[in-house]
Amino acid sequence: MTSPSVQRFREALKVSRPLGVSVHTDRNPKPVVAKIEAPYAILGRGSRCAIRLADKSVSFRHVYLQAFGDRVICVDLLSPNPIKWSGPETTDWMTTNHVVNVGPYKVQLNGDGWVKDCSGWPSPLVCKTRTDESTPFGALPLVHLELLNQHLKGMAWPINRVLTLVGRDDRCRITCADERISRVHCSLVLTPYGLWVVDLIGRGGVQVNGKAQTCALLAEGDELGVGQYRMETVYESAPRQFGEDSGQFNQDPETKEIAIPPEIADAEENLPSPEFLTRNNKIFPSQIEPPVLIVKPQGGIRSSGYQQIQLESNIITQLLITRPSLPNLVVDISNADVMDSIIMNAMMAMCRAAKGRAAICNASSGILELLSEISLTKVWPHFPTREDAINYVLNG
Repeated sequence: MTSPSVQRFREALKVSRPLGVSVHTDRNPKPVVAKIEAPYAILGRGSRCAIRLADKSVSFRHVYLQAFGDRVICVDLLSPNPIKWSGPETTDWMTTNHVVNVGPYKVQLNGDGWVKDCSGWPSPLVCKTRTDESTPFGALPLVHLELLNQHLKGMAWPINRVLTLVGRDDRCRITCADERISRVHCSLVLTPYGLWVVDLIGRGGVQVNGKAQTCALLAEGDELGVGQYRMETVYESAPRQFGEDSGQFNQDPETKEIAIPPEIADAEENLPSPEFLTRNNKIFPSQIEPPVLIVKPQGGIRSSGYQQIQLESNIITQLLITRPSLPNLVVDISNADVMDSIIMNAMMAMCRAAKGRAAICNASSGILELLSEISLTKVWPHFPTREDAINYVLNG
């Protein structure tokens, strides 16, 4: 089911329909349509993006779509290959008359009910909430974030835009000087019902009162954590209470709880072979036995570096997403006596990408204890031998 925070976020924004997005390419003109229940979506090459775009010209997190009522804003996440617009002149607003080009992909808003002309609305990225007495976004509360870090105490960040980007890049309205934070890390969305934080899949995520969140309402006194920064939410004027004219969501029967569409890709026979794509894998060497992809993480691999780990794991997740001949995954961890969080996260991303079944095998007693502690083996079962794991993914 949709999380309560997502339901509340939709209500606060008065978003009454799924966020429909269609994607096609010149080589594959038939669009693939995703219908997403959250009032926002991230498009990119990363495995956690709501809509995955596999071409290497696409950044891991390339585009951020955010709905406001019956309007949608499209934000380029400061990618090296900027998006290109086709259609009427716009101030970041995306309508069904626009095409947003992301690498070779053509992205369009899909579905009825979206406003076709947003020319009279300011961009929420520039709409000032403290100097303008009234905005088309409703009566917005005054709120600021008070820094709690010892060396920063007494400092505060006033929220003075409807949509605020937070990150390491100085083009973000709130800039955090911390290498552990992504260039664009998260967004802050101000609504009449309060301030919300949206995790833009930034490195390390965001925490509210010490708990990781994908999107959350920041109530009075709530602590927001971004990298090393800790901030307390302080309201200078009270937000509205839910139920006071908050929006209602009309469930679309075609909407899926996790609406990740099939990858836009060429026919499989025209694509490079899996053996070719994984031939240089040193961290996650792979064995192709259709319909099973076998991955064998290597011990002592942490020194290989975060980028190489991400590169190789992304190759494997994209194979599982795009290749109908490889729906199943077996992760053989007989060579991994030590497994840190980066490797663990990469392994879980691979398992999630499998369209069929995924299983783990040959774990040492120490690794198996770790997997059991985080309940990973309840989702993807562990087997003592590779043969048992293959039998499970093939026959259940």
